[in-house]
Amino acid sequence: MSYNSVMVPPRNLAIAAEFHRVADELESQHANPFRVRAYRQAARLIARLPEDAGELARRGELTKLKGIGKDLAQKVVLFCEGGRIEARPTRPWKSRRHSRRGSSSPVSARR
Repeated sequence: MSYNSVMVPPRNLAIAAEFHRVADELESQHANPFRVRAYRQAARLIARLPEDAGELARRGELTKLKGIGKDLAQKVVLFCEGGRIEARPTRPWKSRRHSRRGSSSPVSARR
């Protein structure tokens, strides 16, 4: 262990692992890649926090960290209460560019 190491609460590592699992599950469902990335970035952030993420979320302070919004903070609370986060099923994500093909909207007509 180096002198600059920070002790990370074990629960943070469990939360981070669960966020990575959810991101993998969402990716396999072809969910919005921005949503998948949000879970992965939150996992990396939580895995480095020296303070317990569950306590920060309960106090409403987790959302002060860049990259953690209300939804992800609520997922942390749910994980602390139940030990698992459910990845909501999603419809396959289509990029804007892909979804506009064949559209009769004025925007696609100009392209």
